Amino acid sequence: MSGGPVLKAITSIIFTVYLIFVSSILMANFSEFLRVVYFHSSPSWIITLIFVITAIIANKLGFRSLIKVNTLIVPIVLITELVVFLGALDKIEFQRALPILGYGFGQTFISGFSNIFAFGGLVYLYLIRPNLKNNVNYKKVGIISISLSGLFLLLSVASLLFLFSFLINGVNTLSVYMSTRVIEFGTFFERTDALFIFVWLFAFISYLCVIIAYISKINQKNCNVKNPSIFIYLTGLLILAVSLIPSNTSVIRFAETVLYKNASLFIVFGYSFIILIIGYLKKKKSFSYNSEKTYLKEEL
Repeated sequence: MSGGPVLKAITSIIFTVYLIFVSSILMANFSEFLRVVYFHSSPSWIITLIFVITAIIANKLGFRSLIKVNTLIVPIVLITELVVFLGALDKIEFQRALPILGYGFGQTFISGFSNIFAFGGLVYLYLIRPNLKNNVNYKKVGIISISLSGLFLLLSVASLLFLFSFLINGVNTLSVYMSTRVIEFGTFFERTDALFIFVWLFAFISYLCVIIAYISKINQKNCNVKNPSIFIYLTGLLILAVSLIPSNTSVIRFAETVLYKNASLFIVFGYSFIILIIGYLKKKKSFSYNSEKTYLKEEL
């Protein structure tokens, strides 16, 4: 890293804490949702424990295995989102998107500027590059990742925006799940929402596996340890412990809307850009020094 071992250690700790916090809150929310909708008699911690155990076992199979599984899951989830949107076309009213600037330009773009935290997933672009064999493909990978993420976000928001005239803030259900309850495919598929939840279960487990893998790799390199197993187990236990801290839905909601929002703005759009600027300036300075040194040698 451009700032030396001290900055490397600080950055590793910051990203580790951030990724553990984000994944824990998402898992707490998803587990509580599953408990409320399907597993009424099961405590949330059992659902959470199953997720963590599955992710740890998957990580023990190797990082390449995770990548191969993800290449299968991502298209399936994308198809699911498309089906949700297309299946509700007969109930969609595009007028619900109007007025586009219903709260005014200032409220939308100035006061609402902090809503860019929704793109906090950009943080994973910083973690992808060290795992690429050829950095030449990084630009291509980045464009594809941003495009897919934008498409997922667009389909999810469009489904909600055009289907419902309003959404109750704080309802303990996943927003996209409400879209699946209004679509129909005749009498053959009467519980389409269950099918979509089944797909999202695999998607979330895949996400959790990748998070544990990235955190393990970060700390493995930072501590110069060859075997990542200890970090895989430790990361899984930390995510499990943090996800059990929220005592109710209100705490989870607060963590999502306040803590996660501020953390994403600081780390993804603040600290990370500062690190990139430092690296760029150091590289530029080094390039100028080498160019000047080469010029002096040629003169001599």
